[in-house]
Amino acid sequence: MRAGVDAHHVQRLLGHRDVRTTTGIYGHLDVEDLRAALATLPEPGPNWVQLDPTPGRDLKRSRQYGER
Repeated sequence: MRAGVDAHHVQRLLGHRDVRTTTGIYGHLDVEDLRAALATLPEPGPNWVQLDPTPGRDLKRSRQYGER
């Protein structure tokens, strides 16, 4: 899979019943894999929205106090 072969193809070739077995055994990523994936993503455009990074923020409680 690190060579770019789809996990479902590897699953079929190895005879695994479930693709999660294949990805659990052979699907480990290293830092370079993640960097390569990030490099393929487009730059954030004008409609890009960043999620609120505040840990534990409760949307229901926020609405209760009139926050958005």
